Amino acid sequence: MKTKNNRRGFGVLAALLTVTALLAGCTSDKTGQQTTQPTQNEESTTTQAVLDTTIPSTTRETSTSEDTTTTVATGEKTTTSVPSIQTTTTTQGNQYTPTPGDGDGDGIPDKAEKVLGTDPFNPDTDGDGIDDKTDKDPVYAEKPSISTGSSGYKITQAIVENNYDTEAKKDAADHLEITLQNIAGKDITGFSIYYTITGPVKSQEEGYIKDLTGLVLKAGETRTIHFDNVKKKDHYGENPNSIYYRTQDALLFDVTLSAEGYQAQNVQIHKDAGGAEQPD
Repeated sequence: MKTKNNRRGFGVLAALLTVTALLAGCTSDKTGQQTTQPTQNEESTTTQAVLDTTIPSTTRETSTSEDTTTTVATGEKTTTSVPSIQTTTTTQGNQYTPTPGDGDGDGIPDKAEKVLGTDPFNPDTDGDGIDDKTDKDPVYAEKPSISTGSSGYKITQAIVENNYDTEAKKDAADHLEITLQNIAGKDITGFSIYYTITGPVKSQEEGYIKDLTGLVLKAGETRTIHFDNVKKKDHYGENPNSIYYRTQDALLFDVTLSAEGYQAQNVQIHKDAGGAEQPD
């Protein structure tokens, strides 16, 4: 069954010049007189006004599937540090090298990416194969085809709050965390994930695709994977400018995990309203 959702979409190139100018700070005009930078409140109001005028309404179709298993969990979130990356070649074949002020080298300044809600360390924020500068909706990827087959694994837990680092034996920064159990009797590879984050209004909806490169779920194994931009085994990247980190509204995570040859598994995670939490 297909349903239509309305949300705000935008062309990054159309908004980029105006947003960059707003974030540029104090400048001097041709007469040598200095122009003043707006206050924080004024800048916030002006930037939002610019985005509202440059982001037209769009309509898209999203597919839903009944060939998944759904469970429910609860959670909250907080921010975490983001590592730099090396030269990246995107699906479109473009190569990007990070530069000062542009962490992914895609030509969109980091300050502008924060306003636009895109990932400053990934030139294809939503993972749909279209680079951010040419993607009309760079934080929403349409749902891809999901895997089908026998039941080979299951999701035993999924959280986005109150994370705990079992190695360091202390609280960890809040992030999306999923625990998987292999019930197939043999190793499983070829994992990918698609997840959406939805706020109280449809304009607050994001969708991300990610290949879980290197993930091998061995026969009989239970394993936990993390989406927190930490450079460790079983840890994967995420968008640090997503609504997960920018809003205090309640959010719904809808996560679909696929593995080649096996039935896809789905979990929904509710994040209560409230501010971000840092580990103690």
